[in-house]
Amino acid sequence: MESSDTNLRELMDQQAISRVLYSYAAGADRRDWALFRSCFCDEVEVDLSSWHGGAPERLALDDWVERVRAGLSGFDATQHLNSNHLIDLDGD
Repeated sequence: MESSDTNLRELMDQQAISRVLYSYAAGADRRDWALFRSCFCDEVEVDLSSWHGGAPERLALDDWVERVRAGLSGFDATQHLNSNHLIDLDGD
């Protein structure tokens, strides 16, 4: 049986992961590039093959943020939605 400390830590970890997903969407939609950038590591692996084909690629974080900023610049507004997060933890 898991301890209540372990259960609490897992719940907090799951919430932290959900917060990153919400921050990703909010950062993009608000054009808050500092918030958007905070969701990633210094190097990003991007796989948009289901959207426009091509192979996954690795980008420096600043290059990824600039690509998204430029891609969204043609829209007056965007709305990214995400919900029903099912987060399975495997260690720390």
